[in-house]
Amino acid sequence: MTNDEALEILRIKVNAVNDAINDINKYRAESVSWLNDYKTTVKDLVKANAVTVGANLSAWEGLDS
Repeated sequence: MTNDEALEILRIKVNAVNDAINDINKYRAESVSWLNDYKTTVKDLVKANAVTVGANLSAWEGLDS
């Protein structure tokens, strides 16, 4: 594995965790006005990005408390 290959793997993980964090923040701020189907789509995207970085968010339901 080259340095460039290693960096690309790490960039993919950084992007995935940043996307998951940004989507959760957007979900918290805006989901009250979203349709349920869109809420499900965003939650699925967050969970998929979490898997990329080895985080298990399968129990996350989008609730603040």
